[in-house]
Amino acid sequence: MKILTLLFGIMLFSFPVKSQDTIQKVPYTQDFILKEGLYLTFSQFLNNNPVPKYKIVSQVPRDIPTYLSEVTKADTIHYIGENGFIIPVPTSRIWGYCENNTLFVRYQNQFNRVIVIGTIGFFMTQVTVTSTIYDDPYYSYYYDPFYYPISGTPRQVKSNEIKRYLIDFKTGEILPFTYSNLEVLLSADTELYNEYISLSKRKRRKLMLLYLRRFNERNPLMLPQN
Repeated sequence: MKILTLLFGIMLFSFPVKSQDTIQKVPYTQDFILKEGLYLTFSQFLNNNPVPKYKIVSQVPRDIPTYLSEVTKADTIHYIGENGFIIPVPTSRIWGYCENNTLFVRYQNQFNRVIVIGTIGFFMTQVTVTSTIYDDPYYSYYYDPFYYPISGTPRQVKSNEIKRYLIDFKTGEILPFTYSNLEVLLSADTELYNEYISLSKRKRRKLMLLYLRRFNERNPLMLPQN
């Protein structure tokens, strides 16, 4: 019995183990094919290893082009785990998904299409902003806080605004799209960073997306091949 156990152990360790270090990675380009499915975590995206569509348990017809978009509208998503059991996961805990080779990342309680995929990513999202206004019949069109104190009945007003964000695809961190945040990310490329900060603030704001794309060209995001 001991001999059989020993032989089994030798056979087990004789099979090659495929670690993350041995997975071949290539630079991400527009021709790169992302596997379709749910990314429960950011690391699943980096490994190009989502939960595939056939493992998702849903009443949504799987053959429609917007299958994952419809599935992620539910509060909870169910999928078949490695052990064969059905696992529920709150949609709010899902990092993102890929559908039709388009990446969507969850932020501000919604899934947003990532416009630029690279070491530095970029996306836009619509957020609801709440502000307080005062219904004053005398100063409804003009208000100067130095001469006219706030008066009238306060009222909450909601409006939709488009916000822009950066994604650090080294860490998964999402940052507001400001030139100061971009500078921090660009600092990984000293030459490009020095070129960028030498510009005036006006030009830095104007050329943010240009330098983001230049950084990605010089420092491509590496992903596993399918």
